[in-house]
Order: sequence, then structure tokens, then C-alpha cells
Amino acid sequence: MAIQVVLEALKQFSVTELNEIQKQITIEVTQRHTAGRARLRHEFAQMAANSGLTLEEVLGGGTSKKIRSESVAKYANPANAAETWTGRGRKPGWVVAYLENGGTLESLAI
Repeated sequence: MAIQVVLEALKQFSVTELNEIQKQITIEVTQRHTAGRARLRHEFAQMAANSGLTLEEVLGGGTSKKIRSESVAKYANPANAAETWTGRGRKPGWVVAYLENGGTLESLAI
């Protein structure tokens, strides 16, 4: 059906009817996208299988989250060795106080 014919036919509908048509078009587009993705996934899985691989192996296994290593303390409070700081983020109060009293960050290094 030619688009011009459809556009001309739309002129006969009320706003309420046009809103309903718009909802149905949105549903149809969503369904077609979903079906297209499923078809492509199936085709890609077949191609991977023909090469002796799984789709996950070809695509890298999906989402991978970078695992952060635990930060190592670089500085310690000379008055209380249990208080440490990695040097990342905001300076703890004891570091700020030490620096304000003339101390250096290097002297707090572990």
C-alpha cells in the first residue's frame, strides 16, 4: 500500500481514533524489532555453531564487569596506626589536622 494512500485515508479519522492507530503502530513496530532481533540471534548462533563456537564465545560472553582490586593503605595516622588512608578520595580528618599543624603527607607514608 502506498504511503500517500494511507496518509490520505488518515484524514477521515478523529483525533481519538488517530491516537489508537498510533498506539497500534507502536506495538507493531516493537513486535517487529523483537522478532527481527530474535531471528538475527538465531542466525548468528547457527553461524557460530557451524564454526564450532557458541554465540557467547563469539560475542565475548555478554556483560563483563571490571573487578576492582582492593586499595592498599598508603598513609597511617602516627597517633593511631589503625587509622589509615589509601590516598584516594577525600582526606580524612586526621590527615587534614596533621597537614594544618605543619606535617607533610610524605611523613605519613607507610
